[in-house]
Amino acid sequence: MTAPRLLAPMTVNVKSPMRLAQLAWPHLKAAGEGKIVVMASLAGKRVRYADGGLYSMSKAAVLMLAHGLRHAGEPHNIRCTAICPGFVATDMAANVGDDIQDKLTRPEDVARIVATVLSLPSTASVAEIPVSWRVEAMFWLTSERGFVQTAFTPYSHRLQPRGGEVVELSGSSPFG
Repeated sequence: MTAPRLLAPMTVNVKSPMRLAQLAWPHLKAAGEGKIVVMASLAGKRVRYADGGLYSMSKAAVLMLAHGLRHAGEPHNIRCTAICPGFVATDMAANVGDDIQDKLTRPEDVARIVATVLSLPSTASVAEIPVSWRVEAMFWLTSERGFVQTAFTPYSHRLQPRGGEVVELSGSSPFG
C-alpha cells in the first residue's frame, strides 16, 4: 500500500470534516451552543469487503472524530452526531445490482435524519445514528452477564464472556 493511496481517503473523509469543525468551533462556542453533524458510514463500524479496508479505516477515523468533538463540545453545549449510512442510492452505489437499487436508502431519507438531529434540543445528545436499508449482519451486544456478541448471522452466534470461553449458539435470533 502506498502512502498516497492511504492518504487520499483520509484527506477527504477525515481532514475535511475536521477542518470544517475547526472553522466553526469558535462561532459555536461564542453562540453558547451548537450542533455538528458528521457524515460517517456503517463502513466505519465494520469491514464488509476485502477491498473496503481503506475506506472503512477512514470512516472509523471520522466516527472517532465525531466522538471526540462530542466530548470537547460538552462543556460548551456543542453537540456532535455521526450519521452512519450504509449504501445510499448515490453514484457510489451505482454498481450494486438492479434488484437492490430500489431498496437502497434514499439521499432524502438521510437528509431528513440530519434535519431531525439538528432540530433536537441541546438536552438531547445523540452520538451516532446507523442507517441501513436492511438489517445489518454484524452488531455488538453486551448483556448484564458480561457477554459480548462477537459475530452474528441468522444461523449462528458466538458469545464470549469477558475473559471466558467462546459459547456457540444456533438459531435464527439471539432473542428467542
